[in-house]
Amino acid sequence: MKTKIKRLKYKAISFLPHRLRYKTLRKLHSFVPDMKRYNKITFELAKSKFDIESSFNLIKTENNYNVTKYHCLPTTKTFVAKFNGEVIATVTLILDSEFKLPIDDLSDLSKIRKTGRKLAEISYISIAPKWREHHSFVFLKLMSFMMRFSIEILGVDYFFISTNSQSSEFYRSIFLFRKFNKKSKQVCLSLYANTFIKQMKMNYSKEQFHNFMKLYKSHDEYFSNFSHDKVISQYLFTQEVFLDFFRDKNQILGELSEEERLSLKNFYDHMVGTFKSIEELNRSHTKTKREHPRFHANYKLLALCNKRMVEGKTLEVSRGGLSIISDRYHQIGDRLTILIETSEGDIDEFHAHVRWANGSRYGLKLIFDESEKLKPTKNKWNLFMNRIESAAKLAPLELAA
Repeated sequence: MKTKIKRLKYKAISFLPHRLRYKTLRKLHSFVPDMKRYNKITFELAKSKFDIESSFNLIKTENNYNVTKYHCLPTTKTFVAKFNGEVIATVTLILDSEFKLPIDDLSDLSKIRKTGRKLAEISYISIAPKWREHHSFVFLKLMSFMMRFSIEILGVDYFFISTNSQSSEFYRSIFLFRKFNKKSKQVCLSLYANTFIKQMKMNYSKEQFHNFMKLYKSHDEYFSNFSHDKVISQYLFTQEVFLDFFRDKNQILGELSEEERLSLKNFYDHMVGTFKSIEELNRSHTKTKREHPRFHANYKLLALCNKRMVEGKTLEVSRGGLSIISDRYHQIGDRLTILIETSEGDIDEFHAHVRWANGSRYGLKLIFDESEKLKPTKNKWNLFMNRIESAAKLAPLELAA
């Protein structure tokens, strides 16, 4: 009976003008839990085999895991809500890469990509059946946790999601997503992360905004662990688990394009003795092996060029260089002085030449020589990369005995 009344209520609201409709919908979703058991729910990034498999089980279709090529990437992040250790809800964030995004099949993102900003798609959302009656708060908190992690740790600039008309009302009213492709059968939504909080403050009532920010900031203790560890590439799988998930159970590896196989190989090149099977998938591309492994990492930086300092952030880092996002136009060949907080309280200075440019993205080659002036710089960068590589290599997930 309650479900029927709820459906009738939502149907009546759907006839209201969109601003009034979204305002009304926000009143129906509480940012304050009304059940004591909510205090026992934890929200975290999935890092264990149990969490990953439980997440896959929640998004199962019939007898098959709903696992795709995007789950192969070490930059794809799975977030879970857990009650007494049991995974009760999950959402996955897919960062843009050579694989592109699932939403590319529905929309043209080329103009946004040309800006050089970091794109990500929210996908594979599921809640355990016994929690769906009270899913609103669980999902609100999981979404807010995922979005905060994506903005602060991963450096995401644009979120995308494709959904149906009914669910789109939730994302548009609560998180202020906007339609950006009206021709698609699926509803395609986007959100600019850099103004997300500002837009919430403008559209929410004072009390609603206060409650949302309380929810958004409720994970401060968890996020303190990442204040100086913003490595995005993290390697969860042993060779056996990787092949079990992506070759044996789902036949994903055999369906990749040549470009995707090469991209996957480059992600895992440095995992010596672990991913020989990926090497075998790419025998024709051995000449393209990178000189140094690259790690996706999100560190804020200041770049000094021609006596002007601008803010930016790292995209990828390696022993020999890095790629960055910078709002200032740099020419190929420009020499930059880069300041990065490589560890808590330590801001180190590095020098680099601009090697390539794509929108607001720039590839930099670090300048090292044996002079007394730059020799300490090379040592500092190597120490920084040691920490990056250590943070990327999590304890790999083993197959069950």
